[in-house]
Amino acid sequence: MGFESFRKSRMNFNETVLKAQEKKGTGYGDGYDYWKLEVDKEKGTGSAVIRFLPPKDSELPYAKVYSHFFKGDDGRWCVIDRCPTTYGEQCSCCSANSTLWNSGQEDKARNRKRRTNYVFNIFVVKDPANPENEGKVFLYKTGPAIFNMITESMTPQFDGEEPKKPFDLFEGHNFNLRVRADASRGGLASYDKSFFDDRATDVAKSDAELEKIYNAMTNLDEYLKVGKLSNADIDKKVAAAYCNSAGVSVQTAFAKSEVDEMMKSEPRDSYKAMDKLPWDEEDSPAMPSESMNADEEDTLAYFKKLASE
Repeated sequence: MGFESFRKSRMNFNETVLKAQEKKGTGYGDGYDYWKLEVDKEKGTGSAVIRFLPPKDSELPYAKVYSHFFKGDDGRWCVIDRCPTTYGEQCSCCSANSTLWNSGQEDKARNRKRRTNYVFNIFVVKDPANPENEGKVFLYKTGPAIFNMITESMTPQFDGEEPKKPFDLFEGHNFNLRVRADASRGGLASYDKSFFDDRATDVAKSDAELEKIYNAMTNLDEYLKVGKLSNADIDKKVAAAYCNSAGVSVQTAFAKSEVDEMMKSEPRDSYKAMDKLPWDEEDSPAMPSESMNADEEDTLAYFKKLASE
């Protein structure tokens, strides 16, 4: 769809997004240009103004990504950055976790559960820490906290509040993203001070600028096709990660000798000092929070590299 066709359609994406809450999610890819909010290390705060953008030749303005990231029984990091449930398919890791949970190993299963992220096209309106990002389009990956704030803005709960249009390119609402370290929760990052503008605005003043923004956006349906692992590759990772888990049997498409050989050939020293997983608590609607101590995208990429060496 070209920009002019998009302009004429002028769809309201609120209803599309809200209906999609009951559908399966989408996925996470590598090699894209992501924007990240920079946090002042001394103050423990960060802020920016961004605009969530509409879908480009796709149904939804976001991609929902499920992933697994944990230290396996073999002492290595198991990284599955696109859990097959992202695509509505069965996942051997999720099945193994179900077995763990049902056998009373709740802590181990909880440590290996699915993680949820959402990927959006955004336009950076204001980025005080990195002003060179202003006026540019990026992908933005975030957790349930911000996603919940978006959906809540479209369905206000109190009298006098008007629904916001987070994804409208022409008459939408900017999002004021604010993060702070919450001392009461052990330094977790809280986004509870973030909010949408009350006034709707165009994201740009001229048609030429609007078209430039639209053309820079990523088709999230195409984005989902990048980096999807085969079920056999995932089974191989899971077989190694659960090799000493009582009662767990991973059905694989390869011989056990292949798993044994892989475990012998991969280095172990790189993993010995990494006893604590970098993932923190899941976000909660009541107090949206994420870790202030580790950026998930950088951490995931780092350990994924280690796991492949």
